[in-house]
Amino acid sequence: LRALADDTRLRTLRLIAEQPRSTQELAPLVGITEAGLSKQLRLLNEAGLVERRREGYYVLYRLIPEQVAALAPSLEAFLRASDPTD
Repeated sequence: LRALADDTRLRTLRLIAEQPRSTQELAPLVGITEAGLSKQLRLLNEAGLVERRREGYYVLYRLIPEQVAALAPSLEAFLRASDPTD
């Protein structure tokens, strides 16, 4: 869930969910540099939400739908947990 707790990563995931994309394609769509985007994609990859595939000169990122779906129980548990400020 921590990997999803960032607006840039969520926008990136939405774009990758449409189709596999490279950092060169994603960076202007998300509005950050390729270097900044690479850092965000590395976090999503480490969380198991996207996978990388080299296609010639480019590295394409693809969403792993099963991994995103597997987050549902964790999200539900988080939402049902009692508020620690209570």
